[in-house]
Amino acid sequence: MSFTLARAALAVGLMFAPSEAPTHDFAAEGLDPVALESGVRARVGAVIDEWSIEVRATELRGTYAIELRPIHDPDDPDAALDLREVSLVGVTDEDRSRELAATLALILMESSEFEPEPEPEPEPEPEPEPLVVPRAVISLEGHAGVGAPSQPDADAGLGLGAGVWLVREHLQPRVRARWARSAGEDLHVDGLSFGAGLAGGVPLGPWWFGVLALPTFKWTRGFDRKPSTALSGGGELTAMVQFRRPWLVVGLRTGIETTFRPVLVRGSNDVIRWGPVRWLLVLELGLGLGRIDGARR
Repeated sequence: MSFTLARAALAVGLMFAPSEAPTHDFAAEGLDPVALESGVRARVGAVIDEWSIEVRATELRGTYAIELRPIHDPDDPDAALDLREVSLVGVTDEDRSRELAATLALILMESSEFEPEPEPEPEPEPEPEPLVVPRAVISLEGHAGVGAPSQPDADAGLGLGAGVWLVREHLQPRVRARWARSAGEDLHVDGLSFGAGLAGGVPLGPWWFGVLALPTFKWTRGFDRKPSTALSGGGELTAMVQFRRPWLVVGLRTGIETTFRPVLVRGSNDVIRWGPVRWLLVLELGLGLGRIDGARR
């Protein structure tokens, strides 16, 4: 029984035993073999285990013969010895061992075609997507207006507007139609206005900043006990800013609205006056149409 177990242990040992172990003979006169092997291993790592190395002192002081043989060369299993002779200038065993370790490491790196692993190339930064903005817009507008402090007669209303960006987005022809109302105790005034004008400005990314001049034609109707109507002209002079996305445009305008002739409607108990100059605030929410590719600007 014990004989069978011994045979099995021997078979397992032979199965896992290396076919050929490297031999490193660094015990030459004038060297520190432990320091020499540690110095070589620190420089080349496991490459030293791919070679059998023998270092012998020669008759010349400070000169050593080195024999190197690869443990396994798949192209040439019977590779011949690599013979080298090295002269050292170190005074102590430690100096010579350190010098020889550097020389041996260089020989092993050359013979093994040892190359450090290349550093991974940094991944290129993704290019930003080109900015895309609409070519034109149709928008719903809400507005508020107020007159001079002595006769504010505030009004508010809704409207429809449209615009298109031209000349590298520096010009924006616009049209709009608007309804407005002012109301008092018993009197209210409604107004319809239609206009077309031109805005000039600059695009900054998705933003657009400009100034709008828009002449208008106005029709107003006041009603208390009986209606009265009037026709007048005027316009809008406003500073504007718009934020544009491919399908959405949000804008804000503020400035003055003019009316010539001024509208004056008298009721039983109230008077509503839309004077020649009124402050105006407009908020627009629009649908973007068409596309301007930022890469082609």
